[in-house]
Amino acid sequence: MLLMPENQFSAAPASAANTVTTANTVNTVNTANEPSSSDSAYLPTMRWLIEGLRTGFFLAPRTAGRSPLPLQVAALTVLFFACEVALARLEIFGPADFSTQAWLSGWWSYLVFLGAAWWALSSGCRAQIGSSGTRLAAFFVLSLGAALPGLAAYGLFQAALSHSWLPANALPAASAYSAIYVLFLLWFFGSLAVLMRRFVGWSRRNTVFMAVMLACTGVSIWQLDQRTWREDASVQAKLEAAKPRLRLSQQTFE
Repeated sequence: MLLMPENQFSAAPASAANTVTTANTVNTVNTANEPSSSDSAYLPTMRWLIEGLRTGFFLAPRTAGRSPLPLQVAALTVLFFACEVALARLEIFGPADFSTQAWLSGWWSYLVFLGAAWWALSSGCRAQIGSSGTRLAAFFVLSLGAALPGLAAYGLFQAALSHSWLPANALPAASAYSAIYVLFLLWFFGSLAVLMRRFVGWSRRNTVFMAVMLACTGVSIWQLDQRTWREDASVQAKLEAAKPRLRLSQQTFE
């Protein structure tokens, strides 16, 4: 960078000064949506989590085109699955057994999610979101954070019903329970649609992506509705054995 004496600027023609001002304005506009060279492209893992949680409440992520590191993606993925398993455990009152098969049965939907998101994001992205090589990682991490508020709220609601923290007549009909479940699904899919819009805008690929996600959820509910935690079979057997039973014998008939 060349430094020029101040008196040379004062002697320059007015047109030259206007040209310099215009050039600086153009440069400012062009770089407004890009991270400054003085700013680090690295964001802490906690910051990625916070921005993902903001996305869950339909707020714009303040990532400025940055992308998470592979270790950050792995750490946030483990955190999400840990919260999911812990909340599912709260739904069971008393001893419970962990079903690895049931837990892994839903992982196919994450593969479909990544494939559909990559296809949707390949159509182009806005300048403030990042380059084509990094947007999938950023979108995946932010979507995990966006799912956490609804996941936690629904898990605690289920736990309140299982542990009788809510009165027995809190849900007068089974349809009320289904309506609450649909409400949480709409919350998640709404935040996911808004997040995708922030990356690629409203487009045909965005619509197809959301349709694929809705179809995956429908298939999971219809065919693969398995619980990660199940009531302890040994405890249930003891309870069944302790129940009084009517035993028929020859003396009873006589």
